[in-house]
Amino acid sequence: MKQPLGAVAAWLAAGILVGRYLPVPLTLLFPISLAVGLAVLLARQWTREWCALFLLLTGWTNLAWRQGALAPIDLRHLAVAPEELSTLRGCLASTPEQRLHSRNGGVATNTFAVLDCVARRIPGGAWSPARGQVLVSITGTLPADFHRTSPVEISGILRRPSGPLAPGTFDYATFLRWRDIHFELRTATPADWRHADPGSEVGPPWDERFQAWAKRTLALGLPRTDTEMMLLWTMILGWKTGLTEEVEEPFMRSGTMHIFAISGLHIALIAEILIGVLRFANLPRSVAGLVSLPLVWLYTAATGWQPSAIRASFMTSVVVGGWVLARPSNLLNSLGTAATLILLWDPTQLFQAGFQLSFAAVAAIGALSPRLLALAARQFARDPLLPAEVEPRWSRILRYLGMKFAEGIAVSGAAWLGTLPLTAHHFHLVSLSSLVANLIVVPLSTLALASGMASLACGAWLPSASVLFNHSGWFWMRAMIRISQFAADLPGGCWNVASPSIAVHALWYLTLGGIVTRVWRPCRARRVVAVAAIALVLATALPWWWHRDDRRLVVLPLRGGHAIWIQTPEGTGLADTGDERSAKAVVDPFLQALGRNGLPWLSLTHGDIRHVGGAAFLAGRYPPSNLWIPDARFRSSAYRSVVTQMVHQATGSPRLWRVRDGDRLDSSHGIPLPPMEGSPVTRPGRTLAAQQDDRPRWQILHPAAGELFARADDASLVMYLRTAETSILVTGDLGPKGQQRLHQRHPDLRSEVVITGLTDRGEGPAPRLLECWGTRILVIADAQDPATARASKALKEELRRASDLSVLFTSEHGPLDLRFHRGRWEIVDARGRTVLPGPLAPGPRAGSAADESGIVASDEI
Repeated sequence: MKQPLGAVAAWLAAGILVGRYLPVPLTLLFPISLAVGLAVLLARQWTREWCALFLLLTGWTNLAWRQGALAPIDLRHLAVAPEELSTLRGCLASTPEQRLHSRNGGVATNTFAVLDCVARRIPGGAWSPARGQVLVSITGTLPADFHRTSPVEISGILRRPSGPLAPGTFDYATFLRWRDIHFELRTATPADWRHADPGSEVGPPWDERFQAWAKRTLALGLPRTDTEMMLLWTMILGWKTGLTEEVEEPFMRSGTMHIFAISGLHIALIAEILIGVLRFANLPRSVAGLVSLPLVWLYTAATGWQPSAIRASFMTSVVVGGWVLARPSNLLNSLGTAATLILLWDPTQLFQAGFQLSFAAVAAIGALSPRLLALAARQFARDPLLPAEVEPRWSRILRYLGMKFAEGIAVSGAAWLGTLPLTAHHFHLVSLSSLVANLIVVPLSTLALASGMASLACGAWLPSASVLFNHSGWFWMRAMIRISQFAADLPGGCWNVASPSIAVHALWYLTLGGIVTRVWRPCRARRVVAVAAIALVLATALPWWWHRDDRRLVVLPLRGGHAIWIQTPEGTGLADTGDERSAKAVVDPFLQALGRNGLPWLSLTHGDIRHVGGAAFLAGRYPPSNLWIPDARFRSSAYRSVVTQMVHQATGSPRLWRVRDGDRLDSSHGIPLPPMEGSPVTRPGRTLAAQQDDRPRWQILHPAAGELFARADDASLVMYLRTAETSILVTGDLGPKGQQRLHQRHPDLRSEVVITGLTDRGEGPAPRLLECWGTRILVIADAQDPATARASKALKEELRRASDLSVLFTSEHGPLDLRFHRGRWEIVDARGRTVLPGPLAPGPRAGSAADESGIVASDEI
């Protein structure tokens, strides 16, 4: 076996995956693993099967040990309310780190730190032992006397981390859980942070002092602290404060974000420089390796023991160790060795995006790039019948340059192919421009990194040289920013995609593995590969076919407003956007997770800035083909400004439609159609076109043409859909007078599902009206923050008195995902947990003899 440690790492990873999805108590798992391990050691002849079983159990046991709450005083065992005022005592496990965010036209600062908790106290109680890591946060900055290892007492709101803000988006709680952090403590002011022993404050540790000195050195000679300087600090020192959302975006969309992680590029460059200097001094190979490796790990410690730096240092240690021992170099075997060491040290690394992307990229480069280079060598090979002396010089130069370009394309293409499904899964992006952007940005980042390292080397004894190197690094960073921005803005250079399924991942990597190993060449293997490929294709296609006619409505609560994503065969679009801050924080990641690059239609239900303030921002990110607004007059100048800005934007301006009672949605184009006369029931003698026009469509029921209201909520857009399985009514923030007008025009309306919000006065739908509609599921889109957007206790009690009505509040459950599939329905929260399951069986509250508008005879009420 040429790469034995690759198989070891694979079996360890398999055991960790089994432990992830099949947790077993450590008290049962550890004796089994120990017994199998002893059997393997005492066996006279090891077999592959027993070794593989032992490695699988090792990974499984290691994960259970690292993730288990073994101590009886672990915070996970203690009775902690959903939100509890607590004071925690312990030592800071990390240096307080600042993050910058754009907010209300300015920049807001949040500070985070990890606390190793040893005791807890609730108001009116005594200190009690408690163990566990807690993420502590504060809006603003902290005094400079709080450092890593500082003993502190911190007061705030203790709670479990929140889940995703919308279905399919980043799960913050899971992200922290894989770092063994299960609670967060939110503090209000720096006064909530106190030193546990005020008389014995300790100074900053050596790595914090080094980082402060390094930032001062890298700023020598530069006139001001600008974006380029902060990004140099990020790339060289791992300082994350400078990476704001605006700065990150072009690097993310161009696929060049990896240059800011302390990773293999940094560690390998430092190791090469150190070994080159030592070898130039005529030191033997063993001495050069033994001196350079401690310095590499010293750099890893100085930059804060970041996971990416630790992974790169493991890999570098394996490679340099093999070089010192004069062992044959094998990249894939060295990669397996590094993966084995890392997974034994911390099995949760397997579930972190950085581990998956870095190892997939290096493995693809080691396995795929030789194949791609072999293809390129054929294209640039010299004619064997032509003597080398006869070949013109310009031809040799062109062949050399072409081969170097092909090498870059091969390495970049191999890394792109190896990480494509993972990038789509974690970031919902596919960047085609990254193939070329990395060919330019990676060499520039090497120059910027080398300039920074030279500046630090000269900073203590030759500051004038540091000034020159700093200007050089600033220039290369400016070039990287411009190139990444250009690549991100290329038409078609980057696409949002939905997260691929497990079957797609398996099919992709099995295909790449087949290309590398050429497993299809034998006839028998060819049949096996063909059967496996067909099975995976069917596993990918069948779920899509089975759910092709599903209907899905996602209700997103947004700080006093809400947005509703509507995905049905009758039409797909977005109703409202929330304010600009909510649109950036919630709706934008949600649409990206869906893989949307545009919208068939966008509706702005009424003139409330909390509902439509983010429309212009989202229209720039996801250009809508059609814009729906009610045919009513609103006094809100902000609403009129948003509509005008969207209609008159330079590129991709949507078609504006003023819709009213009776309009219907064309499911193909999102274009309102005129009202349909008569019943949709197909009668003999009707034309095929007329029968096709009877398909279920979204309808507009409110407002009517010419209606005037004093309040914007009363003119809110009301949409209605009735199918053979169910009926759905979306009312926006419809106020009491608007509800009265709607009922007067459609007194026999029936709707089993109603989705609505609260008016600016906290009013909801009238219970009597819900009874007339035959409503069985009511979703109220209210919010926890601010408190004025939360449904009152009296309203909740009033709506829940109805015995046949299920009422769900988004302030209690978070975002809600309503899924309708072949006559059945399910409501889940943002984490995919079922909130309300059950079939929509016909009942007395739902009419049966309805026309397209849901109108039934009055004697059926």
